[in-house]
Amino acid sequence: MAKSIAILGSGISGLSTAYYLIEKSIQNGVRIGKIYLLEQQSRVGGWLQSKPIPNTDGEHFELGPRTISLNSYAGINVLSLVNSIGLADQVRWVSKHSKSFKRRYVVIDGQLRLLPSSLSDLFIRRPPFKPFFYYLLNDLRQPPVKIDDPITDDISVDNFFRQRFGEDIARYLINPLCMGITGGDSRSLSMRSIFASLFQKEQTYGSIVKSMFKKEDIFRDLRHDHLVSRSIDEKWAVFSFRQGIETLPKRLSSLLAENYPTQVELILDTKVEGIEFPSSDKCVINVVHKQRGSVADKIKVDHCFSSIPAIHLGSLIEKDQLKSTLLSIKTVHMAVVCMKFDSEIIPSDMGFGFLVPASENSNILGVTFDSCIFPERQTKLTVMLGGYMFEKLFGHPDQVDHQRIIDISRQALKTYMKIDDEPSQVHVAIHSDCIPQYTVGHQRRLRKIEQEIQNLPLSLLGASYYGFSVPDTILNAKREAMNWLRHQI
Repeated sequence: MAKSIAILGSGISGLSTAYYLIEKSIQNGVRIGKIYLLEQQSRVGGWLQSKPIPNTDGEHFELGPRTISLNSYAGINVLSLVNSIGLADQVRWVSKHSKSFKRRYVVIDGQLRLLPSSLSDLFIRRPPFKPFFYYLLNDLRQPPVKIDDPITDDISVDNFFRQRFGEDIARYLINPLCMGITGGDSRSLSMRSIFASLFQKEQTYGSIVKSMFKKEDIFRDLRHDHLVSRSIDEKWAVFSFRQGIETLPKRLSSLLAENYPTQVELILDTKVEGIEFPSSDKCVINVVHKQRGSVADKIKVDHCFSSIPAIHLGSLIEKDQLKSTLLSIKTVHMAVVCMKFDSEIIPSDMGFGFLVPASENSNILGVTFDSCIFPERQTKLTVMLGGYMFEKLFGHPDQVDHQRIIDISRQALKTYMKIDDEPSQVHVAIHSDCIPQYTVGHQRRLRKIEQEIQNLPLSLLGASYYGFSVPDTILNAKREAMNWLRHQI
């Protein structure tokens, strides 16, 4: 009998799950009935959003992630997906050797400091850092980090890097990196979860430096894909699309609508009010359709895939233990201020951007040089703000003063980059609960959740569990779809 499925959320994770379920079910001879793709907003894509800039020839601002990194198996898997859905001709990429990718900065004592990007840079002293060769030697001298906390069986990112490389690296490099990619404090984030691969390699080979010399062909099962093979041969670092990162979720959505119109039903403007599990193989989703005058409805399915944040899922479930564990995975809010200038006010090869350590007591997290990443004649910059300090600095995300955010961003550009020019276009985006925080002990929380859902028709997707990056969530969607299908054969 064909099974019915509900997918909560039509961000990149939910859309990818629907795609993989359909494609892999056909390949494996599994019959799927109806797939309900439930979305609270009036658009798909989540925070992958490319906003057109008025009065320009197809230019856009990226309101969320702007590129997809290819430094992992998960990233290469996204490229394979891109090729399979017919987007190869829309890809634009940046080489690992380009200045725009290699040049990155941190703010120290109010000044931009260029980070090492070549072998010769390792022997140059740039205060407050010693020559980076010193830190690499320190790593080689250290034994593998021991986990002394029996309760969490974990260690903070900050503590790990302090032990391996010292305070300079932890404070001025790792701390701003964590704020830039997670919006979180490296002193509370889980090393096992944030840098899982790096932690495992250090534990296996005894040091991070030693692990760098252990070559593994982790892409071997994807090398048959010609776009993947090309990206490896040409040493792509990151990629996006000509019309912006939102091209990916838009293509997935249109492909599902065009090829499977009766099988996949995308229901927008629909709020999930609760989830019930009347048996181990049935699920009831209580929803309110906002476009139908807030009409309540019950959607009964055989299985539910949830891609919404854990704290939102936890509020919908009545099972106390599972609810409590889900609610313990907190999130942070982020703000971005995108600015376009009518001239080239920074060189097109200046670099990727800069991050700001917590020790600088800044109101911003960093700035990306968008017109350098993919070179343009007119300068575009994006200022990132918020993270774990969001509410302390700006209040509740629904009540943020946008003009104040803009003023803070412009002052930051003036302070750090000496830019006092008036931007011709400005756009502010506030993202509530957009990045889950993998705090120390995250792996144990996951194991509890896995035990609590093992007899429920529920699969967990999205950024709250097994990786928060776009590639991580797509790869997890693929794995969860395949895992469910294996149980149907």
